[in-house]
Amino acid sequence: MKRIFILGLQRSGTTWTANMLAALPSVAAIQAGDHEGVHESIFFSHFAKAFGDWDDLPARRRFIEAFKQSDYFQLSGLEPELLDEFAETKSSPAEVFLSMMDLYAEVNGADAWIEKSPHHTFCAEEIAEAAPDAQFLIVQRRVPDLVRSRLFSFGRQLRWPPMRWLDVARGAIAAKHAEREMLEFAADNPQAMVVRYEDLLHDDDMVLREAIIDFLGLDAYPDDMISQYEANSSFAGGPRKSLGPVSKLVLAVAAFVGGLLPMSLLRRIRDARNEKRGIDWPDWAWKRSKFDPHHIEADSPQIILD
Repeated sequence: MKRIFILGLQRSGTTWTANMLAALPSVAAIQAGDHEGVHESIFFSHFAKAFGDWDDLPARRRFIEAFKQSDYFQLSGLEPELLDEFAETKSSPAEVFLSMMDLYAEVNGADAWIEKSPHHTFCAEEIAEAAPDAQFLIVQRRVPDLVRSRLFSFGRQLRWPPMRWLDVARGAIAAKHAEREMLEFAADNPQAMVVRYEDLLHDDDMVLREAIIDFLGLDAYPDDMISQYEANSSFAGGPRKSLGPVSKLVLAVAAFVGGLLPMSLLRRIRDARNEKRGIDWPDWAWKRSKFDPHHIEADSPQIILD
């Protein structure tokens, strides 16, 4: 069974890339129209970390209950009792997820599965350790376009200066940090391939799609890599928005600085921010079940809803 993880920040083209691969008959992916196609598991970034040590039975039960109720698991169509069985037989949350996805692909007659969660962009090393046979398709986009898309996505309005410039600077440094992390992970790694969003966008002759299929070892044709879902654009239904000259200058300077800062410093900043925020759950994680993570026992780590 081929295990494929698609990595890249939000608005970098990961959903589009995942939807193209999910259109192949040999590839299984958990997806739904209200999630714009391939759904995000946020498993390694959230579920695997939020409920305590796997060897602690109450923590394990909290994890199983929350994951059972998640849209991701419910969309799989697998029986909830499967997770109860895995709780008894698997040695870690990662093993639960990998076994579940292997079974999901098998049930759907596929010999490969894909998972796409932008939150996993900084979990590449731990995913690779948990699944040494996994392959990684890393989608990157030009930093200025990525930052602009993230700032304006889905009707968001920019704050007034100087807070606007602070948001632009933070976004540029974060994007540059992610880019460097992914390139470092992919360097000399035969199981990782970096794909540029812009190259995919102009891949009219299907050369890049064919290269992706060859890299992943899929029995498929590039002509079949056609997303069955509408484009998940930040600017759907409205004019393309631009940053002003000062914001563009701030973005360029911040991206340059982000490319020079030591990776150790950037990682410390990211870790400190994550520790301060706790587990920051998106509100779509339990869209179908309306599961409320606040009912979990007080001894669990802090859980925050967006």
